[in-house]
Amino acid sequence: MADINNDDSIDLSISLLLTERTLVKEVGTELYVEHAPEPPEPVTRPMKLYVHGELVSEWHECL
Repeated sequence: MADINNDDSIDLSISLLLTERTLVKEVGTELYVEHAPEPPEPVTRPMKLYVHGELVSEWHECL
């Protein structure tokens, strides 16, 4: 999605469904992307989501 601000700039929103881990570093006005290795199995994933210390969602992993 893009919102045109004026003749010189836009606000751009990009949504990606990624399956690879990446590390992005901002250096000055440039972004550097590095592919990170996948964590070793078994992976323990979070099962609860907290926002400002308040539990807002909880789920269970399906095997």
